[in-house]
Amino acid sequence: MKKLLLPLLIASMFANAEEYLEIKALKNLIKQENTITTAVGEYKFGPDTSESDACTIAESIAKENAILKVTGESLSTFTIESCKEAKCDIQKDVISDSSGYIKSIIEKDIQTNKALGYNKCTVVIRADVGTIENPIKFKLDSTEFYFNEGDEVVITGSSNKQGLVLAFLFTDGIYHLIDGSMIATSPGNFMLPSSTNNRLIAYLPQNKLQSKELLTVLFIENDDRQYNIKHKYNKVEMENLLNTVPVQKRKVINNHVYIMKRGNTI
Repeated sequence: MKKLLLPLLIASMFANAEEYLEIKALKNLIKQENTITTAVGEYKFGPDTSESDACTIAESIAKENAILKVTGESLSTFTIESCKEAKCDIQKDVISDSSGYIKSIIEKDIQTNKALGYNKCTVVIRADVGTIENPIKFKLDSTEFYFNEGDEVVITGSSNKQGLVLAFLFTDGIYHLIDGSMIATSPGNFMLPSSTNNRLIAYLPQNKLQSKELLTVLFIENDDRQYNIKHKYNKVEMENLLNTVPVQKRKVINNHVYIMKRGNTI
């Protein structure tokens, strides 16, 4: 009797195995299908920005939104109000980090519309998004930056990897390199300014009681690549810099910096 049951048991095992493989294949298929998503990116621009650059930024925003839809992450929105004479422009930073990347763009539609006082480029993409695990643990010791005009600014943090730390201040659509440092040990700490000969001072534009700036800190892990670091980047140039660094080899942290005239409060 046991000999007769054995083939039935084996057949049952194979049947269950086939069923298991079919279910697993179905789950993998569903997971793979879920990585394909549609997202929109918009960017308003004026005469100082070319249509090509504006649409490049809009596409970057669309890619970021596609990644966020798949990974389920929540990234803070960083905005800067830039004023020239009586005209103010709200700028959105597009340099950020996530645990995903765009594997391919399946479809892309670009439209430019003119409105009163500005133009707008809208990019709609259908993209295949991949997910990654970033082994870099990079952080700043403080997440709040409030300064009075004339205060000395010190930025400290740590990383579990050796590499280069670059701090940028984003203002008027430009990333200005304010300082850099090397982390030579794993794990290791850093402090900016990195030299006692340098000082970072909180500056407030003339006739302003307070200012809201954006601090972007970029970490690049040591490898054999050589990067040509400039003192100024527009948004497209910064995107291009990040695209030269593998996602697993970098971390980006954004924080608002508030600068107030002494005696004034936000």
